[in-house]
Amino acid sequence: MISPAKLKFYWDMIQLVKRETISTNEEVLRFKSDDDEAMLITMNGVRYVVFDGTDSPREWLENLMTWKTTDADTHYGFENAAREFFANISQFLDGGSINHVIGFSRGGAIAQRFAQMARNALYRVDVTTFGAPKLGGRRFCEKMNGIQHTRVVIDGDPVPLLPLSSVKWKHYENELVRLKRPGGVRRPTQVHTSYGKVLSDLLK
Repeated sequence: MISPAKLKFYWDMIQLVKRETISTNEEVLRFKSDDDEAMLITMNGVRYVVFDGTDSPREWLENLMTWKTTDADTHYGFENAAREFFANISQFLDGGSINHVIGFSRGGAIAQRFAQMARNALYRVDVTTFGAPKLGGRRFCEKMNGIQHTRVVIDGDPVPLLPLSSVKWKHYENELVRLKRPGGVRRPTQVHTSYGKVLSDLLK
């Protein structure tokens, strides 16, 4: 089972995506696809592909476009973003060691599809997501089989429930980590942005 310390480490990496400058001696590459952002961080020889969450109105609009692509059985907006990122990032992936793919919210959905594409291209990957919505249907989940996915959710976070249909839309994970809602947090939007606080409290 993944440790709280590692989860906090992954969460802190997600926070780096929006920063203009990063005080690190490690190799950092930035990528953009419309309103989505990602980073490839190489730290001590290990590669991390990191996707941030929804930020702009355009991203929220795409989140609500619940069409599926015909070939991958996945969400239209997430699929398009993942394909563009993979086309730009795949050349930098490590062909021998495990590449760690991390994402929050919308970025968590993109991370899963990116990891699937990387595995199909014979890269070794695992994926960790925080508060991610459902990405696809049954065929998508079957194709994810064999990829280690740790899915982290806070009780009361509404985003992992989306899209609402449990017949057409499903989650895939090997490990589900459920975190308790922090005290005093009631509004769903606040719950969705509380992952850093909850993980910090676990390490106290």
